[in-house]
Amino acid sequence: RLKQAIEVNTNILTLYSAADRVAPPHGVRTLHDKIEAPNKKLIELESNGTLGAIQHFELLGRKHQNRVWPHLLAWLQRAAD
Repeated sequence: RLKQAIEVNTNILTLYSAADRVAPPHGVRTLHDKIEAPNKKLIELESNGTLGAIQHFELLGRKHQNRVWPHLLAWLQRAAD
C-alpha cells in the first residue's frame, strides 16, 4: 500500500471502467488520489446498455472507441492549450 504521495511533473489522465476486473475501480481511484500532478483528471466509464461494460483490455479497442476516444482527445486538447 502506498503511504506517500507520488509526485510527477506532467499531466495525468486516469481513465477506467466501472466494470474492470483487472484494475478494480477502488484501486484505480486510490492510486489516482495519491498522485500529485500539475493537472490530473479521473474519468470513470460506466456500462452502456447496448455494448455492455468495458473490460480492461477493451479500453482502447474499436468496440468502445466512441465512448473512450472522445474523453482522450478532449483531455489531450486541454493539456495542449
